[in-house]
Amino acid sequence: MKKLLLIILFIIISCNLYSSEIINEVASINGIQYPNLLDSKDGNLYTYSYYNVFKSTDKGVNWNKIFNSDYSFFINSIVDIKNDEGKTIFFANFVYTNNGGNLEGFIYYSNDSCKSWVKSNLAGSSVGVAHVFATPSNKLFFALLDGQGNSTLMISNDFGKTAQVFKDSVNVDKISEMPDSTLVLYFYRQNIIKHPKESQWRALPFESIVVSKDNMLLVQDSVISFSKDKGLTIEKTSIFNYNYNYNLKLFGDGEGNFYASLYTISTSVMHDTSFIYKYNFQGNTWDKLNWSFDIINN
Repeated sequence: MKKLLLIILFIIISCNLYSSEIINEVASINGIQYPNLLDSKDGNLYTYSYYNVFKSTDKGVNWNKIFNSDYSFFINSIVDIKNDEGKTIFFANFVYTNNGGNLEGFIYYSNDSCKSWVKSNLAGSSVGVAHVFATPSNKLFFALLDGQGNSTLMISNDFGKTAQVFKDSVNVDKISEMPDSTLVLYFYRQNIIKHPKESQWRALPFESIVVSKDNMLLVQDSVISFSKDKGLTIEKTSIFNYNYNYNLKLFGDGEGNFYASLYTISTSVMHDTSFIYKYNFQGNTWDKLNWSFDIINN
């Protein structure tokens, strides 16, 4: 586990620093969340760039390219759900440039582990799909644009067969689902939360939120706080002099735990060192793990 975690974190940080093709979607592997990596419900790992999809059947040791676009479109996001027959279905947002030079997004689905894709009719005649999202309970969401900068969040409760309006006028970047079906919708510096039995959404005005099972980390002005009651009460955590000279990434696992990777952003040195921390609930502190590695700036 340690070796795999270090390999993936190194790839993530390297890609974030040097690659313009990495898309900042968040998925999970072995319970810990990472950008642009899909720990699929079919038991395999997938990752994608703008134009390619790669698959690993041995927990990330080896990767094979399984899909290559014709460069007429790019891949914005890929998610997966399991249908009522236990089959894994993949959904993607493919973005094209039309004759007028504008971007048009469409939903595609795959029944053969991302090898081939079929255009879905979920979005009807619309050409403004921005993202697709999936939850652990196999709900499928997608953002529908109207061409005027407005977005409608759509939901499919029947594994991608039909879709209905879930919420109007929201430009959602990410969706998290908690074990009791509570949903958190993420926007830029503005997030909302609601349980299905509640009638109103509640604001969570933080720069960043990470959900892990029933727990939350909430970030505002370089301060990281912890909440175990969905943000109703928060407690500041003690963390390593974090400031904007550092690049901090927070990850949650499926057991309610949190991890952090911290590394400096510097152009004056040849090597930066990244360190991994785990949140200690009992002491409300971050414990530095004996895992670190150098990032080469070249």
